[in-house]
Amino acid sequence: MAYIEAAGQGNLIQDARSVADCAIRYESLRGHALPVKASRQLIESVLEER
Repeated sequence: MAYIEAAGQGNLIQDARSVADCAIRYESLRGHALPVKASRQLIESVLEER
């Protein structure tokens, strides 16, 4: 199962192929994310600029 949410509404997905598609998208996005330490540093630097 997968759960997706957009514009204030959610959708539970149970179809195996659609769940696999969601997993692929998730892993792709996750691959572009900064590591935790770098994310924290970025957030802190943006807050300091305010």
